[in-house]
Amino acid sequence: MPPRFVAAARDRARCPYAARHGVYHGLEGLAAAQSVAGVTGVSITVEPGQIIAPPPDGASYLGFIFARASRPAEAENALRIAHRRLHFDIRPEYPATQVPAAGKP
Repeated sequence: MPPRFVAAARDRARCPYAARHGVYHGLEGLAAAQSVAGVTGVSITVEPGQIIAPPPDGASYLGFIFARASRPAEAENALRIAHRRLHFDIRPEYPATQVPAAGKP
């Protein structure tokens, strides 16, 4: 599912969503995303420890990225760049464990 955009004149917003089901543990790249020219705000709404799921099972976004530029295409480009700089740490809800084969220690 492609990122969702909300347009109003030259303002744009991107709503990152979970790419996979799991537990949110944190984020890297927030400062890098906020430093992109044209980005006016980055708001992460998911909380550490929260179980998340991608659409259509998941009902909420991980947060929002806002941008403003002189042309809509420039604002959308700033959003794409900022989104690529965000790295969400999403781990499996139930981590896999290794079980010894029957008859082997």
